Amino acid sequence: MGPRSKVQDRHQHETKLCVLSDRKETREQVEYYFQRVAGVDLLVVPDAPLPDADWSVVPAEQLVRIGRASPRIKQTTRIIAFGPADLLTPAFLFGCWDFMKEPWNAEELYLRIRRDAPDTLSDPPENDGIHYDATMMWSARHAVELRPVEYRLLEMLVSSAGSLVSREELAMGLLRTHQTSSRSLDMHISNLRKKMRMISAPSPGPSIEVQRGVGYRLVDWVEQSEDQD
Repeated sequence: MGPRSKVQDRHQHETKLCVLSDRKETREQVEYYFQRVAGVDLLVVPDAPLPDADWSVVPAEQLVRIGRASPRIKQTTRIIAFGPADLLTPAFLFGCWDFMKEPWNAEELYLRIRRDAPDTLSDPPENDGIHYDATMMWSARHAVELRPVEYRLLEMLVSSAGSLVSREELAMGLLRTHQTSSRSLDMHISNLRKKMRMISAPSPGPSIEVQRGVGYRLVDWVEQSEDQD
């Protein structure tokens, strides 16, 4: 992913947090969020046995499967399960500490841990705008996948942020790499606008203004820092 802010103020005791998810956007967004929270030793992986950590975030289906196979399993971790509502009861029966209904995000996870262990984590990170790379767009609260054509569109709009970019210029830019016609431009822009609103929610954020029949303008875009960890 893109640049992340360093956390300078480290707590004396770090909370070990392990998150298991097969969704790339979830892993990336959790990683981005919690790397800016002091007091966390973070591990985010697609799959693993029930980890030895202070807090483990696991799919409810996996927890139920483990519980049925080993009903006397000794748990050394507080488990936060996530999944559909119909798995809430069996997840608690097999030992979860808390349950998050899908969809969930890193901010919700942070608040649940902070509620039960208020002295272990630092204050939540500020929402520092929208970040993106060739496959993802993310903020402190949300993350979504970007299609290649959406990434190319965003690149062109960001390079001219605040200025009107004509339909012809965008269509030609897409035609060179994606064989996309001007007729489908509106659809791609619409999808990108929806994703930007989703990433910024619940706060207002950057948006794409439409000048019908003429072009598009990216407004309220904040240039992202190039600092690396």
